[in-house]
Amino acid sequence: MRDKMPFLQNLIFFTAASLIIIINGCEDDARNETQPQLGKIEGLLKPTDAATEIRLMQAGNIIATTYPDENGRYIFPYLEFGDYDIIVIAEGYRVASEASAILLDKEVAIKNFQLVPLMASIRGIVIDSAGAFIENASITVSAPSNEFTIQTDKFGAFSFNQLPPKVELVLTILADGKIEFQVTVEPIGKGETKDLQISLKETEQKVDVGSQLGDLAPNFSLSNVDGKIVALKDFTSKQTVLLTFHRGKL
Repeated sequence: MRDKMPFLQNLIFFTAASLIIIINGCEDDARNETQPQLGKIEGLLKPTDAATEIRLMQAGNIIATTYPDENGRYIFPYLEFGDYDIIVIAEGYRVASEASAILLDKEVAIKNFQLVPLMASIRGIVIDSAGAFIENASITVSAPSNEFTIQTDKFGAFSFNQLPPKVELVLTILADGKIEFQVTVEPIGKGETKDLQISLKETEQKVDVGSQLGDLAPNFSLSNVDGKIVALKDFTSKQTVLLTFHRGKL
């Protein structure tokens, strides 16, 4: 009996130790099942010198905000796996692709952004001195390195949407029967629009005041007192031609 006691004690000890190991293993598995999986979202923004704020959204809420470094790199670390949206805010720029959704289902998800500079815009209408719309007026805008020309529509409206910002622009307006008009537009900021209303004056009409001294007389025909048709060209050999008109009968 005494010989069996050490064996029973060892058996009880190893059995208890095994149960402790099994229990600890189950607890570790339970903790692993409840612990969320984490990853990160990172990427690059170009151009790198754009003043940019990057917002991380989930279910319509802002959950984090960051800024790119001098190389344009940004990162959102320690994120639970799931669906996210990224909003890039850069004054004077727009994102080339409007798609901002990203699925984080691995350790690292990459999302790069290309920023495009916003352009300046001019829009307006062209009218005459009476306030009527002028259709098909030619509008030319001159920039330092280029020119753009369009025509007004039936409502006298026109618009330029891709103009260089922060430079002086010159508009030249031409329309049939109207005096050419030119206007200088001060520099327009990125993404801004300048509204114009342009009124054109009619060209001056020349008034025929009749023949002047020294003018060449036009050829014409009249009936004389005898009822015969006489043409001025019949007297080209004469030095002097006297034309008189009489009232009533002689």
